[in-house]
Amino acid sequence: MLRVNRLREFVVEVKTAIPAIKYTQVIITNDEFVKFLEERKTSENTLLFAVIPEHGVTGQEDKTKYENYLQFFFIDKSAEKDLKHDAKLDLYNKIQNIVSDFIQLILEAKSGDSDIFESCSMLDELNEESIEIKTFWDGLQCRGYEVLFDLKTRIS
Repeated sequence: MLRVNRLREFVVEVKTAIPAIKYTQVIITNDEFVKFLEERKTSENTLLFAVIPEHGVTGQEDKTKYENYLQFFFIDKSAEKDLKHDAKLDLYNKIQNIVSDFIQLILEAKSGDSDIFESCSMLDELNEESIEIKTFWDGLQCRGYEVLFDLKTRIS
């Protein structure tokens, strides 16, 4: 099972690796998500929120592992409710580049070619085919992308 503290360390490592990310937080509920968003200033963009994972168990007998379902939000908060269309597209383009860097990081970590995550094997069993990247907006103040993926960890 991917431990909450390991996820907390992971988001700090991602923030270090991608300097465009200015704020990170691990959240549990939607209420916390809203609360932390309200507390943030636009000067703290880009924000990375990781949701504590849900888990399943897969495999049989001595091959049993935890399946961890991970969810991340890469978003910018905008103070202006009336962003022009081109400004919205520019914002999505900016965050799309950050998400691309994130995907590259996790794929490098899985392959063992990572300088960032070389000391851990957390992403060794990342399921690349499970990676989903979805656009996100909350209607007014936040826009960006949601990234989801599955990875397996040992039962210990």
